[in-house]
Amino acid sequence: MADDPSVAERILALQEQERQTRQRLGEIIAAIGAELLAVKEALDKLGAKTAWLRWLKSHVHYSVPTAENYMRVARLAKKIVNVYDFFVLDPSQLYRLAALPDAIVATLTPDTLLTDPRTGKQTALREMSARTLDRALDALEGKTTPKKPKPDQAGVLISGETREEVAADAQRIMGLLSDQLVEIRKRKGSLTGASKQRVLESIERLRSIVLKWPAWATPTAAPAGRTSR
Repeated sequence: MADDPSVAERILALQEQERQTRQRLGEIIAAIGAELLAVKEALDKLGAKTAWLRWLKSHVHYSVPTAENYMRVARLAKKIVNVYDFFVLDPSQLYRLAALPDAIVATLTPDTLLTDPRTGKQTALREMSARTLDRALDALEGKTTPKKPKPDQAGVLISGETREEVAADAQRIMGLLSDQLVEIRKRKGSLTGASKQRVLESIERLRSIVLKWPAWATPTAAPAGRTSR
């Protein structure tokens, strides 16, 4: 079947249908955005600050961010002559482009090579993921990602000379780890099964070490009536 030329022909035909469907979707988004703009402008003239939001909620049930994305695409369609070239892009990419300053978006096409500032790799705009495109366009706009402060290395070192000092160091480190775990819960994505297993193994290894630590044992009380010599 792999040698059958008709298979490749069918796939290419479906790819063309996909491209046309994407372009049609971009056109529909722009058309909806134009209608939303017209309604918003009319309601804004009435002077009621919440009229537009109430209309949006009760009539078309779009969220405000969705409506704003559609309206940006509609504005974009009025500004640049090659907007139909961008309609083949994924909607998330289209929304990001529509949020760009006019001077920047006018220099772009779907085939423009953009540089991912994280990797330095150049890729055609149309082939970028939404996240990579976002980073590349941020760089074009001159935006920089704020650097995260590095953890205080002194705060994660065990430097105590006595057992009590070591215990205090360990307690401080566990407190820092707990704080970081709270922050990690806010991050995107998820752990793989292998990563979860490694974390659990590390916790179990630490538990085993602590329980076998001689200093952890409770000193045996001397029997009543006996005194040490």
